Formats: sequence, structure tokens, C-alpha cells
Amino acid sequence: MVVITADFNNDGNLDVLLQIKESDEELIQKVYLDVGDGYQVINLPLSNLAQPLAIDYFGNFTVSLFGQTIGSKKFSLWTITENGGFISNLDMFKGCSLADPHANAWVDLNGDCKAGMISLVLKFRLDSVL
Repeated sequence: MVVITADFNNDGNLDVLLQIKESDEELIQKVYLDVGDGYQVINLPLSNLAQPLAIDYFGNFTVSLFGQTIGSKKFSLWTITENGGFISNLDMFKGCSLADPHANAWVDLNGDCKAGMISLVLKFRLDSVL
């Protein structure tokens, strides 16, 4: 079970992402947006059990979800839209897979005062990110 709390739609309310493994074959992944008088439920594309990672990729204080859709070899970045849907912003890092279980860290590697993401992967090809 994965639980991530964040303000996914940038409205000032705390939202919750739940990823539950119901059985060996069934995985459920939903975001519950706090809309003041209840919750709006959004079904997200299913990612692997070691994911998704919540990050502020665009530096605008809005949480996006970084992950790899089950059955895909591409990583995606999902952002919740104002109307409660989601968009897949980009495909990146072709040719590598996150380890499961995985480790990640956010550190400023280049001195720009912004966190860079380091993540443990199973295999990595430099030409996949350049």
C-alpha cells in the first residue's frame, strides 16, 4: 500500500493518493481531491508498485507524479488539472526501470538552489536521457 499526501490540484486543501494491491493481479491507484464538502476521486494510470514519486517538477509548487505506467518502458509525469483530470506531461528516461524496492533523494547537484532527483534504477543507458 502506498499513501501520498499533497495538494495535487493546488487549491490549498490536502489531497491523498492511494495505491492498493488487492491481489497478485489487481492494483488500484486513485487520487482523492479534497473539494471542501467531500472528495473527488480520480483514477490514475497504473504505475508499478515502487512508484509513483511525488515531485514539484516544474518548480511552481504544484505536485506532479513521476512514474512508469505498467506495461510501458517510458517514464511519465502526471499532473492533476484544474477540472480534476490528469495530463501526462512528458515521456522521459527511455531504457531504464526503477528498482523495486527503490531509493530516491532530492539534492542540489549543480548549485542552482533547486532539488535534483536521484533514483535507484535497475539499468541505465546514458544515451536514453541525452
